[in-house]
Amino acid sequence: MERQYVMGKILGLWVLSTCFMFALHAIVCLIASVTLREAVPGYLAASLLCSFNLLFVIVAVLLLSLLMPDIVAFLCVVAIGVVGPVVDWIYALSHSEMAQAMIPESDGHPQLALSWGEIVHYAWPKLSGAQHFASAFIGGAGFHGFGSAYPLINVLLYCLILSVLLFRRFRNEEII
Repeated sequence: MERQYVMGKILGLWVLSTCFMFALHAIVCLIASVTLREAVPGYLAASLLCSFNLLFVIVAVLLLSLLMPDIVAFLCVVAIGVVGPVVDWIYALSHSEMAQAMIPESDGHPQLALSWGEIVHYAWPKLSGAQHFASAFIGGAGFHGFGSAYPLINVLLYCLILSVLLFRRFRNEEII
């Protein structure tokens, strides 16, 4: 019974929010098509790909709302979304040529293959990266291997992990 309730809540919220987002993107697609005088179906494909970000937000808020007040759960998920681009920016900055030139070489100490910053960069939910991947379909850039699809795979893995945690945690809750 609990699994059906949770699954219905997740799917209901996801389908409803995806429909609203798809309608918004369809309007933008229509305006762009009329303005450019050519069909731009990439907006609709990008909308469907961005729906996985909505799924992440829904599952994360539902899980966190079992542990804390709803508004705090929502603000935590918003913080995850805001921190993501900052983590990406810091990672890109630390791997720039200028930053590499400022970091002193350590001859006596071996370099770690993976630093804490890189672990955080790769493990953090890539909500903005999934949007960038989806936006590549608007311009016709499309799929360019695993590197461009990694943010979407990252978000899908988080959705799966958070869903499992939500189902396990909800087993102990009572439906009101």
